[in-house]
Amino acid sequence: MKLAPIFESINNQSINELDIDRHSLDRIIKRFVKQTYFPLILKSKSDKDFGKQVGTYRMPDEESQKIFKSLDEIMNLVLPKEVKLGVVVHRFDLLRNDNIMWPNNDIRLQTLRDIVHNDGRLYIKDVETDSVGDVFYLVLNGNKVVTMFYNRSHTMKIDDRIDAIVDADMLYTYAKRGVKDTGNVWSQLRNPTKS
Repeated sequence: MKLAPIFESINNQSINELDIDRHSLDRIIKRFVKQTYFPLILKSKSDKDFGKQVGTYRMPDEESQKIFKSLDEIMNLVLPKEVKLGVVVHRFDLLRNDNIMWPNNDIRLQTLRDIVHNDGRLYIKDVETDSVGDVFYLVLNGNKVVTMFYNRSHTMKIDDRIDAIVDADMLYTYAKRGVKDTGNVWSQLRNPTKS
């Protein structure tokens, strides 16, 4: 199922049930519908900045679908207002991935050497926000999406914005029991009913 037409059709609508604002919806569309190629960044311990681009990561449709499935599950939950969580929506396995386009074999080999000998790590980069990471991450305050970004899995920590970090598939443990928000616009668009 092609998602671009669905998201473009709701581009001017607001999704309020989970308090996804226009900005959040636009970010999802840009990250996983319109953008399929991401700069691949190598960050070594010695790097003072965010690292350097060593290649390009192509996100396959299957991976986008997996992310949307996870977002569907999150959107259908009703969370208590006092719950503040960091949610790991998706982890990118960049080291063992056939979807990396290297400029040449020398750069690929040097990158692998940096990973093994210099504790280097691979990340993807969002070109619009400059967020860099190997995890797609949401911050939820109750049912409100506060922010979303790529995060570095080894630096994720609890701070003043969140009480816990959970994987998306465990988010249901925080949700209100027996309540599903299937009436929200996200669910209606992703799971249309036949009339």
